[in-house]
Amino acid sequence: MNQPNNHNSPKTQSSNFWSLLWLLIGVSIVGCNSLALSPILSDLSGAFNQSADKVARAAAAYGGATAFASFFLARNGENFGMRKMLRLGTVFLTIGIGTSAFADNWVMLTLSQATAGIAAGVMLPAIYAMASSIAPQGKESVYVGRVITGWSLAMVFGIPFAALIADLWGWRFAYAIMAILCICSLIGFSQLPAYKRQQKTKTLSTSQVLKIPNVLTVLAICLLFMLSFYGVYIFIGDYARNTLSISASSAGLLVMAYGIGFALASVGDPIIDKFGPKQSMSFVLLIVSGIYVSMFALTNSLTALLVVCFAWGFANHFGLNCILVILNTADRENKAAIMGLYTTVTYLATMLATLIFGWLYSQFDFRALIALALLNCLLAATLAAIKLKAKSKRGS
Repeated sequence: MNQPNNHNSPKTQSSNFWSLLWLLIGVSIVGCNSLALSPILSDLSGAFNQSADKVARAAAAYGGATAFASFFLARNGENFGMRKMLRLGTVFLTIGIGTSAFADNWVMLTLSQATAGIAAGVMLPAIYAMASSIAPQGKESVYVGRVITGWSLAMVFGIPFAALIADLWGWRFAYAIMAILCICSLIGFSQLPAYKRQQKTKTLSTSQVLKIPNVLTVLAICLLFMLSFYGVYIFIGDYARNTLSISASSAGLLVMAYGIGFALASVGDPIIDKFGPKQSMSFVLLIVSGIYVSMFALTNSLTALLVVCFAWGFANHFGLNCILVILNTADRENKAAIMGLYTTVTYLATMLATLIFGWLYSQFDFRALIALALLNCLLAATLAAIKLKAKSKRGS
């Protein structure tokens, strides 16, 4: 059981506010590193004299390492202590990002990002589980929604700023600044509540976690959803820079537009609580599918791409919120194990998307990436419509 929390007392409300703020900052820092590659991919490709799809393997290594760490390490967060997991992860994230700034070839960058990936695999499950732990019952979607807006903060401010720094002083300075922010965040993380079980219990096996109602279905949906997102996202900056002849900072505006849409969508999080995340999932995924369709006709204008990215971020916020809330409420006593599997699946998708979509990008064109993303999203919507609604009717 988690430590008791009187959610109505002023002291608890103040504590929750600061806890949510630091958790949001934690997501922002992880997001800045994991999403920064898109607008500066062309710069790294030129610096290392390698093709974009080869340099993008650093993102694949990051995703693979994150998946590995979340599978083998994060599942013990309930017993070890989620605050300890978060602080330990931040130390490794600082090392990974810091060494990325000194990489002189794509192999060193890949190894550095793998180190950062291990850190993210520990941090993200702890962050999401802690957000759900401090939330009053019935408000999980709102609390988790506030925390995941850290991705928006990264996209609206962090990534565009990193792209601007790359234009002014080079991409190495961008990574150096992110490493400094990691060091500063350790102060805030030390103030977080030490949520963990009062009595240690045996951690569920992977097969036991997957047998929890809705978990396997939602993880499959998550895999398809993230394949669609990351497969398009990682290469959209390079596509825009080569096709529209824009700078890294201009490509960063695409990330900013996505982040603004993602952030503004948070005002609609109570709607998910009202209708239920299981009932909303398939509808949200169909909207995202429609946005991918629009990309076929709107990729030859920066203005049109900005509008599409805004709508993409707005819709994706609801998709991610539905996934996180269903998983966080599936079994309140084993959130860390479930969130560990969620992060494993998410970053396995990141690795696979970078490799599969990267091959498509090198062999065909950007439209091929959109087509595959659309197919994945439609499959996810179908799975949600068939499985989640059927289970909700049975009360599971």
